[in-house]
Amino acid sequence: MGDEWLNDLMICYNEKEIFRKIGNEKIKKRFEEMKNRRILLPKKLMIASSDE
Repeated sequence: MGDEWLNDLMICYNEKEIFRKIGNEKIKKRFEEMKNRRILLPKKLMIASSDE
């Protein structure tokens, strides 16, 4: 097990914890404000999540 792999794993774990606290609508709004898109995201976004 290399250090790089473990580091990547820890980053993913920490980001998962951070993004659980942020609502989907805020994430969608931020994404759309970053750059003009060809199409907008749908109003109701279905996101599958798992509590592993």
